[in-house]
Amino acid sequence: MSVEYQDIIIHGSANMQEDDSSTPQGGVIDLDVKVSFNDRDSGDDTVKIISDNTGDTTQTVTVYGLDDTGALVNDSATLNGTSFVALTGATSFNRMLKVTKGADAAGTCAAVYNTAVRSNTAQGGTVKRVQLDAGASATDNEYLGMMVQVTIDTVVNVREIVAYDGTNKYAYVNMDFSAEPDSDDPFSIFEGVVFDRYSAGYQIAKVVRPFYNCAAEELGGSDKNLYEKVFFYNKNTTTSLTSAQITMPTGASYDPTGLVDFAVATTKDDNGTSTDRVTAPGGLTFNDNDKDVAEGGNLGPEEGQGTWFHLFLQDGEVPQNSWIRPGVKGQTI
Repeated sequence: MSVEYQDIIIHGSANMQEDDSSTPQGGVIDLDVKVSFNDRDSGDDTVKIISDNTGDTTQTVTVYGLDDTGALVNDSATLNGTSFVALTGATSFNRMLKVTKGADAAGTCAAVYNTAVRSNTAQGGTVKRVQLDAGASATDNEYLGMMVQVTIDTVVNVREIVAYDGTNKYAYVNMDFSAEPDSDDPFSIFEGVVFDRYSAGYQIAKVVRPFYNCAAEELGGSDKNLYEKVFFYNKNTTTSLTSAQITMPTGASYDPTGLVDFAVATTKDDNGTSTDRVTAPGGLTFNDNDKDVAEGGNLGPEEGQGTWFHLFLQDGEVPQNSWIRPGVKGQTI
């Protein structure tokens, strides 16, 4: 069985500190945490939550983020199955920085901004992708990282778009649909985060953006270097991604500010740490170059490649809403 788009997930590490002094930073892979690199261009909006299982009615979802003034805010609500629920305080968020789910769920859950990016009727699809309407974006990866809700034969499906083919309008999803989408199935796409549920024992409890609530020092202060460790994980149980490389292309579509580079750990599934998030891990080389997966270049079944991202903030750096778009490439049977 080939390694599919949906087989690669970026997990967090055991210690992803939210300030500059807590210790340590990094460590082993944390399969309960997913790292989100999603962009958002639409300004502030309220947030709502949903599951695709009617039995999910007790789990609390809490959203932490920035409002349009840059202040750190949070709000929460309790799931009500397949019905959207607005956060209790009707807080508006400009950026979601961290979203937590208080307990395991029976379905795939999501926290999304209130306004849909696109809603229409599917042209069809397979269990791994939905073909959007003919008027959907022609730009590849336009909807990457967004949530798509597809109602297939009355069954609500909540999924994350992990790749998008703008020519054919194919939105590939993070988990198989309950059935193949038909040409009369409605869909809606929202910006936000998805709590993947691969099995009862393997589901996401927290989605977090890297470099949580970090800030540059005031003009005349010191420059700041921040480090965050994640894992590129192959959840395929039988097949390796061979000749695998971790990538982060430069340019406006991948790293608009040009302030981020990265390094990879020298072994897979490592437990390396740094003292805190403003101290570099030892023995690694940071740059923008593609980097081979450690120990021969193959990302084997259920293996993770530890990867450190480095953010440079000059003193007086103007606050920016930005993103990075790293990836992994390789070969599969």
